[in-house]
This record gives sequence, structure tokens and C-alpha cells, in this order.
Amino acid sequence: MRFSRTVEIKQSPRSVWATLMDFDRWDKWATPLGAPRRVSTGAWDLGWRGRLGNTVYEITELIDETTGKRMIWTGSGLGQTTVWTVLVEPMRGKTEATFIVETSGWMPALLGRWTGKGFEKKLKDTLEGFRREAEASRVIPKVTQG
Repeated sequence: MRFSRTVEIKQSPRSVWATLMDFDRWDKWATPLGAPRRVSTGAWDLGWRGRLGNTVYEITELIDETTGKRMIWTGSGLGQTTVWTVLVEPMRGKTEATFIVETSGWMPALLGRWTGKGFEKKLKDTLEGFRREAEASRVIPKVTQG
């Protein structure tokens, strides 16, 4: 199954990315998906692990480019593998954040029809919370080379 949701945020991509990278503040917006908890210590990097609900996820891709940023983290449990892709991209003077969730395995194949609508609502609520948290965060100015 695949779910995707995009939201426009009135902040710079750099500020939005900083909100995403601050895992210790995920409890302010990610709780519809389960309680976020650290597994790894230190800063986010490839291989860093965190728990969201009952699943432990590991960062498998982290790209921080000038024009857009992407994080992918993957987790397995309860008969399914879940891959989250988060995209942060500049768009018309604002930022678009897109969360894409892809699940595979016997659990989503068996129960996806019944659980999909509930998950879509949780994803919508999570992304709306992320938007509010990112817009309330301190603006990080763009660094220019002189």
C-alpha cells in the first residue's frame, strides 16, 4: 500500500528541515502515529534509529541539497515493512513537505483494506501537526556566500 500527503508550510526549506531533524520534538506533532522514542544517541545520520509506535526505524537515506532535501527511513515489524520518504522542497516562496509511506508484507495485504482509511487520517493529522510546529519554529535565515 502507498500513502502520500503534501502540505505547504510558510517557512524556509532550511527551517522546515530543521524541524524534521529535531527528533526530540517529534512528540509535538508525530503522536497520531505513535509515541516517538530514540533508539540511537547523537545526531541524525545514516544508520540512526528511532521508534515510532511499535516499530523501530533506521535512516537509510539522508540527502541535504540546496534545492530540496530527502530523508528515507525503514522499519519492519508485525508482518510488514514500512518505508517513509519525507521530501522538503522550495515552492513559490514557501516550502512543500511531502510524506510518502509505502507498506509491504502479509499484514497490509491482509488488513490494508480495513486499516488504510484510519492510517490516512493519522497521516493527515501528523502532517498538519508538522506544519504547525514548523511554522511556529524560529526562522533559520538563508546563508549567502559573499
